Amino acid sequence: HVASYDVQDGEEIWWYPYDGFSVVARPILGNDCVFIVGFEDQSLPVMYAIRPTAVGQITNEQIVWTQRKNVSHVPSPLLIGDAIYVIGDEGVAACLDAATGAIVWKHRIGGNFSASPISVGDRIYLLSEEGQMTVLAADTRFHMLATNQLEGHFMASPAVAENALILRSASHLYNIEENADQ
Repeated sequence: HVASYDVQDGEEIWWYPYDGFSVVARPILGNDCVFIVGFEDQSLPVMYAIRPTAVGQITNEQIVWTQRKNVSHVPSPLLIGDAIYVIGDEGVAACLDAATGAIVWKHRIGGNFSASPISVGDRIYLLSEEGQMTVLAADTRFHMLATNQLEGHFMASPAVAENALILRSASHLYNIEENADQ
């Protein structure tokens, strides 16, 4: 099950039981919901939208929405405004409406994904295990801005430090930043 706890005293506030186990993807909070990835039947990742103000055991009727398609096992979802962006473990990117869970767009990027997407400004960065960095517009219309190939096997999520994009592979550490002198 998934649960919410009071940070002051550790008391359980609400919980939602589901048949399966939890996954790697972290919960996200926004748009009056907590978006949580769990599993059903131990084979199908599912995203649940739950109101953070819930109390006690949550019933299926109290779930705001559930999405069973285009949900990843490992990469975490990314909430930007009213849209949730996901990259599936096997390379299908999708944009979901945060209010309804409806799929706004989906597009096969290709590759295998463990790293979570990140956003910088109005761009979303997707890094495949094979080292392909795909840059998308953070938009409710699919728009690929760029792709680049890096050497190495990538499992870690990208990080941002000031003006630099930091990427770690099994054999390399990349620091990518715009040269201010140019």
